[in-house]
Amino acid sequence: MFRPADPLTHTVLRVFALLSAAAAGLTGLGLAVFLTPPLQAELPSPWALAAAALFVFGTFAAALFCCVNRLVLRRLAALSPDGCDQHNGPPAEQGTGMLDRIETSLTRHETRIGEQLAQLQSEVSERRAAEQEAKDALAVQTSFLATTSHELRTPLNAMLGLLHLIQIAPDTPPKCKQHARTALSAGQRLLEMVSNTLEAAKLEAKAVTINPHQTDIRRLTRHWLVTAEASLHRRSRDDDVTALLELSPDLDPEYYLDGGRVSQIIGNLTDNASKFTALGKVQIAVSPLAGSKHGLEIRIRDTGEGIPAEVRGQIFERFTQGKQGMSRPHDGAGLGLWICTDLAHLMGGSLELLDAPTAAGFATEFLLKLPLPQAAAL
Repeated sequence: MFRPADPLTHTVLRVFALLSAAAAGLTGLGLAVFLTPPLQAELPSPWALAAAALFVFGTFAAALFCCVNRLVLRRLAALSPDGCDQHNGPPAEQGTGMLDRIETSLTRHETRIGEQLAQLQSEVSERRAAEQEAKDALAVQTSFLATTSHELRTPLNAMLGLLHLIQIAPDTPPKCKQHARTALSAGQRLLEMVSNTLEAAKLEAKAVTINPHQTDIRRLTRHWLVTAEASLHRRSRDDDVTALLELSPDLDPEYYLDGGRVSQIIGNLTDNASKFTALGKVQIAVSPLAGSKHGLEIRIRDTGEGIPAEVRGQIFERFTQGKQGMSRPHDGAGLGLWICTDLAHLMGGSLELLDAPTAAGFATEFLLKLPLPQAAAL
């Protein structure tokens, strides 16, 4: 027989067995009354009929309970994991087999998890090695850029200085002065392109750092004005174009900023303005930043030819200029404004081209916003 391990199922089967036994007892009692003549003689006729009915009912009930009990046993045997009783051993052996199967399954899962962990550790090690290689490559690239920048700019500056001395020397023949002026102009353009190219590479390599310090703003702005005048003089436009400086009376005496990086932005913007302005003026306007106690707003305006509407949306992208093609009349690689934008972002500020200049008479206006911190708060 099949022996269910569930106590509840075992109790139900026992109840069915007791009911079957009771029905068999009732059948036997009814049979005894029905077959014993003395008992039939002593009993009245209704009791004899009741005994006969009890015999029939007991027989039917016993058969019914036996059939139900058998069906339940067969159903439990079919639901058993091992099928019939003949495949199952004693309860202790069944429990041991189940534990063995559980242990085998756990061992397989443990092996699989161990393999996955080993694979993950290998991937982590490879990524760490790749990250370290990238850091080493970045360090080498940064060192190379710094060395190249120094090695290129130093001899170029020396040559430009000598050409300038030849140009201003009183005993230099006019023809030689003209040649020196042409060579000086070409050398300055070359120096500008080399500087912008190296600066763009340093920005790409995340090798540019911002070093703010307390700066006299009026002294710094005078340097910007001299730079703008030098740019106009280099292009022989200082007679036709005037460089102007406008300072707000609300400016503080000093601001906490990186004067070299801000001057680099202003120098690029004023150089562009002098490049595209044949007549009129180039203006640098400096005022406190609206809504910020320690910030600055610097506006570069010019009365030049302006920027075409079709390129205004791409003017801050790399290698983009106001006029494209081989026939463009102005020099440059189109990196200046992109460099200025990145430097402004590194200092927490922004650079934008205004749709319409805020002052009358100007064609183009760039606005540099620098929300500068207070030195004492750092």
